[in-house]
Amino acid sequence: MKRYHIWLAPVVALAAALGCTNDGERSVATAPRVGRIAFGGSISGRLLGPDGTSLCNFVPEGSGLIVRVFAPPPPVAFAGSQFVTCPDSTFSIPVDPGSYFVRVTLPFDPAIGALPVRYLLPTMVNVDTFDVPQDIQVEPGSGLGGGATLDGAPMSGVGVTLTYDHAQGFGASVGASGADGGWVDEVGREPMIVQNDLLYLSGPNCDAVGALLTSTPLSTPFVFPTQRNAINCAFTKAPNLAFSHSRTRVALTPMPGDIGGTDQHLAAQFGTGWGVQFPDPPQIGAHSLSQLFLGGLIVGIRPDRVLTGFDRGGYVDCTTCRDLGLDGRVTYTTSPQFGTKVNWHYSDAGSAAAVGLKVLQQSYDGIPPNDYVIVRFSFTNAGTAPLTFYPGMFTDWDVDQTPADDIGATTWNGSLMYQTDATPGGNVVGTFVTGDAPVSGNTFYRGTAEPADVVAALAGDVSTPSFSDPVDLHYLHAIGPITLKPNRSADLWVAVVAGQSQDQFLANATAAAADIARRRAPGSANTEAMSSSLETWITGPAAHPTAAPRVDPRCKRGCTR
Repeated sequence: MKRYHIWLAPVVALAAALGCTNDGERSVATAPRVGRIAFGGSISGRLLGPDGTSLCNFVPEGSGLIVRVFAPPPPVAFAGSQFVTCPDSTFSIPVDPGSYFVRVTLPFDPAIGALPVRYLLPTMVNVDTFDVPQDIQVEPGSGLGGGATLDGAPMSGVGVTLTYDHAQGFGASVGASGADGGWVDEVGREPMIVQNDLLYLSGPNCDAVGALLTSTPLSTPFVFPTQRNAINCAFTKAPNLAFSHSRTRVALTPMPGDIGGTDQHLAAQFGTGWGVQFPDPPQIGAHSLSQLFLGGLIVGIRPDRVLTGFDRGGYVDCTTCRDLGLDGRVTYTTSPQFGTKVNWHYSDAGSAAAVGLKVLQQSYDGIPPNDYVIVRFSFTNAGTAPLTFYPGMFTDWDVDQTPADDIGATTWNGSLMYQTDATPGGNVVGTFVTGDAPVSGNTFYRGTAEPADVVAALAGDVSTPSFSDPVDLHYLHAIGPITLKPNRSADLWVAVVAGQSQDQFLANATAAAADIARRRAPGSANTEAMSSSLETWITGPAAHPTAAPRVDPRCKRGCTR
């Protein structure tokens, strides 16, 4: 496997190659192909409309059409593409010998009527050593029925995606629920138009913060529209909202190791959390309401062991992609005077990378008018040998819900990391860390990294403390090393902080740091004695539940590959 170092500039180019294009495809950096190639041919033909005349007659004048050729799995890969500008409606794409899928993408314009945005040639094209003539006649699609509801009422902003069963990973149709809950496609048409008579897979669908999915996700392929012509996403309010933090303008759902509750491993029982919402009152709805797409506790152990409380697939190379919190048990206490305190007890039990680590996670409401939430992680070595590790936070912030325009910086000698939009005037979000070891890791990165590189970044062997190019950023923020003998414990404290300006963010971070210092002070009451309190106990699953459909973190907000 090719090795990518997360602290080097080339990873930015790698990340761009894993990003999403405007057409919702995974882009691929390939050299341009000119003319005929040796021992191959080309796929050439005309783009036709339903009546057999030029497809340009069915799209706005001067529109662009994109023809893509890709090889079947394993693995599915682009083999070439061509941008065709009307009134020209012919294409010719050189390829190596083989069998290929061919697809044309139409303009994202309501003027295309009932034609699907993406039209896949139903049969594969075989190329030997000669040019293969192959016209593509685009036929009208049909509307996708069903929609999204919350406790029976229409729910807007819930995404829906259909992918080809025989070319998994490549998107066919993308949309979201509108104001009446029905499916609206990228063109703005309701119902969403889908190509007929192909075998589809559904997903990722039914992704909404603050909600518990009560309908059964589709898991088997189906022919549209003869075998299935509708998708329904029915939700109710997520149980974990009962212990979410909302005393300040930072509304946050604490799950075991998962800050925000957007990881889907426990969603079948607790629902999807609010994420981290700021500055408006928290809402139930589309995933994009959360400033944090995914993030939480990450632990690095030299040389290459990584434990996380969230699904790190797409961020860190992994086979088993979540290690912490699947055995979690929660208690929570609320009072008008002190707000909400949440206790999670969990471990790395069940992980192939387990080292006998137990965690008590305690989270606290911030104190208005400052906007923050505090999380304390108390680690206990339940193993039989000393353990040295670097604990911290991984975040995939999408500040103000646009993933690809974030920049990041570090201050306060590494204890405060934050992101904001490249365009001035946006919100600022980040984390303050402290604990029983000094700050060790401050690294912004993009794309997927290998475990050894992540451990090196958590340990501070390498560092990227700022990032000024607008991209979809992740960061690692850690303390260490912590060395524990058996049955000994140590703490990591994290404040999740937000502000509507940098000055406000820094003021809120200052208040959060002072709050943590007060809670750490010897003899502190630590808000344990809450009057008129209500305590509830929920026992988490003993085994890994079936995960609900989830959005690929490398390609967000309805993007498809």
